[in-house]
Amino acid sequence: MLRRKGYYVWRIPSSGSRPSKKLESYLPDVFAVNKRKRLLVAFEVKLTNRNTITIPKYQVRKIIKFINGFPSVLKRKAVVAVYFAHEKKWVFKEVFRIDDVKLSVTDVSNVNL
Repeated sequence: MLRRKGYYVWRIPSSGSRPSKKLESYLPDVFAVNKRKRLLVAFEVKLTNRNTITIPKYQVRKIIKFINGFPSVLKRKAVVAVYFAHEKKWVFKEVFRIDDVKLSVTDVSNVNL
């Protein structure tokens, strides 16, 4: 989906592993760069079979800290992406502050890439 829109996309192999409590890891699950738009997007990706999900603030922190490490990039977005498997529906939510994020299968995406 992102590649068709001109993005270079990387999935971080450490996705799904728990970082050491002694070593803070600010790597997103996926990140994408669009050179033409000068845009960097970091994703925290989840899959659920429930109607709601809460992404804890420590996982939101890692994508916000990641994008803040690239101050020379003109535009940066931190995005929580949830796939509600039983409805076969993606919800994408841009986040702006470090806090728990609650998403529901009835939510509408707020991200424009």
